[in-house]
Amino acid sequence: MKRREEEWRKERELRELWSCEKKNLLDRVKNMEDKLERQEKNDKKNNIIIKGLDTEQRDIKEVTQEFVKKELNVEPKIREAYTVGKRRLIVVKLEDFHTKLAIMKKKSKLGDKKVYIENDLTQREVSIQATIRAHARDERAKGNVARVGFQKLSINGQWYKWDHTENKLKIDPKN
Repeated sequence: MKRREEEWRKERELRELWSCEKKNLLDRVKNMEDKLERQEKNDKKNNIIIKGLDTEQRDIKEVTQEFVKKELNVEPKIREAYTVGKRRLIVVKLEDFHTKLAIMKKKSKLGDKKVYIENDLTQREVSIQATIRAHARDERAKGNVARVGFQKLSINGQWYKWDHTENKLKIDPKN
């Protein structure tokens, strides 16, 4: 009986040790993912995405430069521009953040040209925004007024902000 109790005690200690080790490893993986996310976000800080711009087999950088200069009256300092995927998204890497801000402030001047300019988001941010847009659609279907912002949602004037620890929208305490 004593031998069996000793075996059980050793098994419990081993399970506790493994549990502690598992938690440490999961924490390390989470920290590494967060660090990678921050690095990716920093890399995309000066980038924009343009949807719906027809490049007509011409130089993408040149077409993008002409479009932004003509339609938004901003002299873009483009480092690189290339297309991605079948939907013909154009990723534009700008030289500095000030140029990006100027473009983003004036993008509303495009009106109904069917050309859209957006921030270049990380995969996690894209997923969060899709979830928030789905919530907004549901709320609009209920007859509520819903406005989507970056990682936040307003429903009838009440703002909700994305909580990264719980991965869901929570009431913004700044209301």
